[in-house]
Amino acid sequence: VYEDNCSECHTLNGEGGEVGPDLSGISAKGLKFISEAILQPTKSLTKGFETYVVINNEGRQTIGLKTRDESGEVDITTATGDVITIAKADIKEIKIDDTKSIMPDDLSEAMTVKDYQDILSFLMLQKPKTEQ
Repeated sequence: VYEDNCSECHTLNGEGGEVGPDLSGISAKGLKFISEAILQPTKSLTKGFETYVVINNEGRQTIGLKTRDESGEVDITTATGDVITIAKADIKEIKIDDTKSIMPDDLSEAMTVKDYQDILSFLMLQKPKTEQ
């Protein structure tokens, strides 16, 4: 279930995507946090993974994570993993939208109850690494 629904965007033990937060050791946050993150991804956005809305001078919107911000341009990574570079001179407005997450908010509809239980169990097994 994790491979089908999460690994494209999330890293786990060094493998997977980088669009969403690293899930290695996620069990330390607790079952309630994990459950809410799946069912209501906008309820508690992880710092650094806020959703940005960029409106260019022509009124076109780009929505995603701000993954680079340099003097002349900004990179926005969309939910599909596409990186869109926008020149700052072309930006009319850029803001954080805390009512949106690039994580799909319909995951509960795409999963069966068993899939949901399986992913919760799997993520609760992801214990933080202990230093030796």
